[in-house]
Amino acid sequence: MAKATGVTYKVAYRRRRKNLTNYTKRLGLIKGETPRLVVRCSGRHVIAQLVEFHPEGDKVLVSVHSSELAKHGWVPEGNTPTAYLVGLAAGARGKKAGVKGFHLDIGISTP
Repeated sequence: MAKATGVTYKVAYRRRRKNLTNYTKRLGLIKGETPRLVVRCSGRHVIAQLVEFHPEGDKVLVSVHSSELAKHGWVPEGNTPTAYLVGLAAGARGKKAGVKGFHLDIGISTP
């Protein structure tokens, strides 16, 4: 088997090479009519955002960070109850902002 070499050869994205992401489907999801609920978890915090697609750049409609739960007496950690409360707060703020529905975009963490 010959190797693809030369100045005109372009290496595909790593996630495409490993068949982890179908970028055509992902673009369709991102450009959809409904906003996306983007959830990101770190070791200590949970972040949830309702994001709407615009060709110039995405617009964040609602954002909730787990550190905001400390105002209500909850010690923010990166655990399941904290994630539940952040999701509940994001839903309440989204409803107040007039969001009728959304698609969940949790991303995929690779080892």
